[in-house]
Amino acid sequence: MLSEKSLRFLLPMILLALLLTSCGGAAPSGTYIWIDVPIDGLSFPDVQPIMVKGHATGDSGVSRIELFVDGDPWTAVDDPPVKDRLAWFEAEWLPPGMGTFSIHA
Repeated sequence: MLSEKSLRFLLPMILLALLLTSCGGAAPSGTYIWIDVPIDGLSFPDVQPIMVKGHATGDSGVSRIELFVDGDPWTAVDDPPVKDRLAWFEAEWLPPGMGTFSIHA
């Protein structure tokens, strides 16, 4: 039988071990894509080429990234460079004129 002193030591250690093992959690699965540049809300004083850069990752890898302006297809990047399951892309976009535009991947 364990002594009271042993139980006082053992119980907190068991609780700590349970807490630490529950913190790891599984990595999220699925496909994720995001645009790093330009940042949301960025404005330009005149019409100029805009470099669009971002990253993507997926459980099965990334072979194509499609970009949209205001919901309409703009361009696609096939076979983007990948390192450690993280793909990156860049494309230059020239707005048709002054205005507010939404770029999505």
